[in-house]
Amino acid sequence: MEYKEGTSYLDNDKPWYDKVTQGRGKAYGLELFVQKKVGRITGFAGYTLSWNKRQFDDLNRGQWYYARYDHRHDFKATVNYRFNKHFDASASFLFATGSAVTAPVGRFASGFPGNGPVVINEYESRGNYRMQSYHRLDLSVNYIVTHRPIRTSGFCWSVQCIRQAEPILYPVRPELLSLRVRKFIPDHACRQLFNKILTE
Repeated sequence: MEYKEGTSYLDNDKPWYDKVTQGRGKAYGLELFVQKKVGRITGFAGYTLSWNKRQFDDLNRGQWYYARYDHRHDFKATVNYRFNKHFDASASFLFATGSAVTAPVGRFASGFPGNGPVVINEYESRGNYRMQSYHRLDLSVNYIVTHRPIRTSGFCWSVQCIRQAEPILYPVRPELLSLRVRKFIPDHACRQLFNKILTE
């Protein structure tokens, strides 16, 4: 289900079902996953190769196009190392192909004399532009204290080391410029868990 061409999100005079059109979709690919659960070093790694396409008779001249959720490659890996019963550290890495988006291929001005020009974006096809790939590395150190017999306290310090953040905005200009979040995001937390006893 997608919005019809030229539909305004702000038009409240029509019900939502008059603004959308129905079509077909298909998704296929391959997933691989490995995990280690025992020992001082634990973790997992997963990789996904996938295609996600859409087709609507009323959109994109009836041709198939890549959906926004089409990420060709997706890789995640996490490694945990336990130094002793109180300290452990972990590292997580994530990589994903950029989303498929619809970007204008040109712009032109139109309007009546005396009213000033109106800039109109020209589009060629849906999903014609691929955003840049996204990858991120997270590092964390945990200190855990068990207060027998009813609770466990945890102190965590982590830093999000973003090397290539996914753009959150693409302003329409002569060339596409992206706005991104900052590359380093430190964080710390303290928590207490009241349950049986976390001794596994």
